[in-house]
Amino acid sequence: LERLSETIALEQQADRSTITVTSTNAAAQQINHAVYERLVDAGIIDPTTITHGRDGDPIAAGAQVATRENDRELRVANRQTWTVRSVNADGRITVADPKTGHHRTLDADYVASHVQLAYAVTGHGAQGMTTDTAHAVLSDEMDAAGVYVGMTRGRASNILHVVAENLADARAQFIDAMERDPADRGLTDATARAAE
Repeated sequence: LERLSETIALEQQADRSTITVTSTNAAAQQINHAVYERLVDAGIIDPTTITHGRDGDPIAAGAQVATRENDRELRVANRQTWTVRSVNADGRITVADPKTGHHRTLDADYVASHVQLAYAVTGHGAQGMTTDTAHAVLSDEMDAAGVYVGMTRGRASNILHVVAENLADARAQFIDAMERDPADRGLTDATARAAE
């Protein structure tokens, strides 16, 4: 986690778009918080005024966040990524679209319920994203679809992170993940697998 969060923070400082793909929301949140702390330490995020978003995520000026619910009035979409420009004492934030520069002010209730840090997401959340660099974190929960999504989001680079004792262990973990299939293939298939 330490090396990964350092890498993502350095990519953010170099103004490269990057995303980390994990298998669970809990793992994504852990990475999000670690990257946030590194960017605070680097002076990229200004923690002078902080509010808290969904799941208690700290939100401060300079942070990369995602809106997690469509809101026509605010003109934001689910999973749209923003850079926080300012945080008001009442919990409102002003965000800018990193691609277009368009600004939005999000009210405190929306922020608390529907804004979260956006340095790491699950495979489901990363579908359709394209970034300069993508990092996929292999775990026992990741299946073939998650590996595929995580390894195909980066334009310039796609990196698979595996915690393993050696290369053979890493290879075995990768093969196991590629053989996992969460799809429900019906009773006949389940019976055949159980018998196998």
